[in-house]
Amino acid sequence: MAETHQHADSLGSMLAGFIVGAAIGAAVSLLYAPKSGKETRQEIAQRLDELKVTVDETTRQMTETVKERFAEMKSDLAQAVAGARETAAEHAAELARRVELK
Repeated sequence: MAETHQHADSLGSMLAGFIVGAAIGAAVSLLYAPKSGKETRQEIAQRLDELKVTVDETTRQMTETVKERFAEMKSDLAQAVAGARETAAEHAAELARRVELK
């Protein structure tokens, strides 16, 4: 379970790093580009649209991954609870048997 949490954290960090890097790269390229104000604004709008698509896709993938991991964790927990119940029932039966023998 800790591995799943670490995986989600690394995906979040990767997404944040990608967004920051893309924003910095876009800003630097626009500052050094010899273009008119209108062209620069159009390019900014285009790059923001591209960044939005990338963020949306990455968010969708992360959401899907988190849902899958959650389902796996839920299944693992259900199995652990079932195993604990079975063990508890076995111990209870053994204790009842021992009490009856005395």
